[in-house]
Parts: sequence; structure tokens; C-alpha cells
Amino acid sequence: MHLAPETFDALRRLIHSLCGVALTPDKAYLVRHRLEPVMQTAGLTSYEDLAAGLSRGDPALAAAVVAAITTQETSFFRDAHPFEALRTRILPERQAQAAAAKRPLRLWSAATATGQEAYTLAMLVAEAGGDRSGAKACEIVATDISAEALEAAEKAEFARRDVARGLSAAQLARFFDVCPAGYRVRPVLRRLITFRQLNLVDPFESLGTFDVVLCRNVLIYFDE
Repeated sequence: MHLAPETFDALRRLIHSLCGVALTPDKAYLVRHRLEPVMQTAGLTSYEDLAAGLSRGDPALAAAVVAAITTQETSFFRDAHPFEALRTRILPERQAQAAAAKRPLRLWSAATATGQEAYTLAMLVAEAGGDRSGAKACEIVATDISAEALEAAEKAEFARRDVARGLSAAQLARFFDVCPAGYRVRPVLRRLITFRQLNLVDPFESLGTFDVVLCRNVLIYFDE
């Protein structure tokens, strides 16, 4: 399917307005690779039709394009060093501050994808004893632009290949149950997390304030 340069430029602008992703002029191949399946599902026969549908504000088409163009790559304890810093220094400091103020520790996973980052945070909190019942000692807010990714995150079921990346045998035994799909996160972690759909180009003051914000592997896709 032919993608004319002027149509690619129009799609770049439309995608930027939808989700903030800034596609450089050399990313035409990426648009073709990711959006042709969307077009086929929507019954569109040209990129011009796709651009026209987005310009009209078709919400279903816009959601499908955003889901296809955004990257949902994630894993438990991805790039281990930030989480080691959280475990050994950052979370203990912030937990002490929150306890002194008699309020919950609040953490935000700002682009949680299918939830592995949020559940990683929950594991760190649980290992530090912040998952105790009664008065909630920690609140983790996990947001993503993709409703499909959030649905998978809330389901909390992961294939064996997913849990094989980043988790120790002890963590797997403590925090997961075997299920038909592979492994399911136990309630001790799930109850710490609230999943919400959020576009990071929209205002997010309603989320409140946080002790720690993780916005990792996100800003590389945005322009200034």
C-alpha cells in the first residue's frame, strides 16, 4: 500500500496531536508496519482514508492507531539498577517521610503498559513490609494510554516467558499463583495498585501528588 510523503506528514501530525509521539521523517516504514493491520481491520483501502478518519475524530479509529503506534515493551524489574536504587535508598527515605506525615506512600507508574512495572513496585513495597493490611500504607497508581494494555494489566496473568524475565524463584513463589495462562499475581500485590487510562499529553493534576514517579522509556518518543 503506497504511503505518499504528504500523507505521511499528515499522519505524523495527527499522531502527535493524539498521543504526543513524535515520528521523525525516517519512520515511514514504522507507520506502514504498524498501521496497515489497523487499516485492514477498519476496512480502509488507503492511507488517505486513514488520515481522513483521524481528522474527522473517529474515536475507535484513533484508539486503534494509538494502540498500534505506541510501544508496549515492558518486563519485571526492567533494567535492574533503578529498582535496586529504589529498594536500597529511595523507597526507605520516602516511606519514612510518608509515615512521619501520617499518610500513604504514593507511587506513579506513568506508562505502565501491561503492568509489569507497577507490579514490580508493589513487590518492592511488599518486601519492605509496606503491604500490611488495615490502614493502607502505600498507593500505586498505574496509568497507560492503551485500554487494551490496561485490561491485560488488571487481569494480572502472565505467560511463563514473561515471569522468566527479571523475577527470582523466591519472588515467583511468594507473589504469584499458577494459572492456566501461566502465573497470576496474588491479591497482596493487586490490592496496592489502581489502574487508570491516561494520555500523558492531557492534564493529570487529578491524580494528586506522589513520592516517586516512574516515567521510563516514554519521553524518548516525545519532542520538546
